[in-house]
Amino acid sequence: MTKVKPITSTMVFEAFWECPELALVRNFISRLWMRIYDLLQMAANSNQTLMYLWLLSHATCLLGFVGSFFVPGAYDAALVGCTATYVLAVSRHLRFLLSDTRFRGSSSTRAPISELLRGENTILLAMATLMATTAPSVVKMVPFATFASMNLVSFVLLDVMTASHFTKTSVPFLRYVETTILSHMCYWDYAVMAAYAWEGKACWLVIFVVTWLMKLEISELSRKSVHGVLAVVSCVIRASGIVLLVSAMEDLKSGAAVLLPTREILLADKAAATPVINSSSKHRVESLMFDSFSIINDVDR
Repeated sequence: MTKVKPITSTMVFEAFWECPELALVRNFISRLWMRIYDLLQMAANSNQTLMYLWLLSHATCLLGFVGSFFVPGAYDAALVGCTATYVLAVSRHLRFLLSDTRFRGSSSTRAPISELLRGENTILLAMATLMATTAPSVVKMVPFATFASMNLVSFVLLDVMTASHFTKTSVPFLRYVETTILSHMCYWDYAVMAAYAWEGKACWLVIFVVTWLMKLEISELSRKSVHGVLAVVSCVIRASGIVLLVSAMEDLKSGAAVLLPTREILLADKAAATPVINSSSKHRVESLMFDSFSIINDVDR
């Protein structure tokens, strides 16, 4: 009669540890760490400390945001992280402008500093600074935590795992997800406005709205969010049946189409002016692959 060995915890652990699925995960984590280590080592050897600061600021913002749900003091860490992120981005933009010879001797009436002031990173830095000087609010922090997570994911896929098959197959999906998330974050700006209004200090709300209006100039997704809100309000007014309000709303939408144009509006105007047009246009809005050191958060830039 064969004696059966009892199943021990050691046997279970060894069987679990040696399973092919776990070995695949261990191999993936090992390669990921080695790639990150090589990149950091390369940055250290070339005195490019920007990579360290970039990773640290994004990780601090994201971890601080998640930790703020459990530890109140983590919110301050998130503030430091998001502010440092856009200080780095604006500083890099400034260094680029100073090294760009196109602006030297230019006869343009617009000063080169306008390129810096109109940059989206500068606008986001202003929003982060405003957030740091007002009452703590998770609602205000959501966009910055979202940008941090998106940039970190892009860094891992496009810089750390550049040659992997997973990166090559996931790039189209990443493009779609980035555009979708950025679009939702533009709608989230209205929730941030409500958060500032809830604080009861009109000055903070006015400053944020002015900053947001500057963002409308350079962000097509933000302009699309305005048209989306107007479309919803228009449907509500139409349902009310008040003719005067319906007429006023149509005038408002027409004015917004002129002041805040989008690619869809321009294409629609072009189609209306052209008798024959190919309905299978290949034009589409493509999402920008986040460059690890430019930290840009809009598809138009």
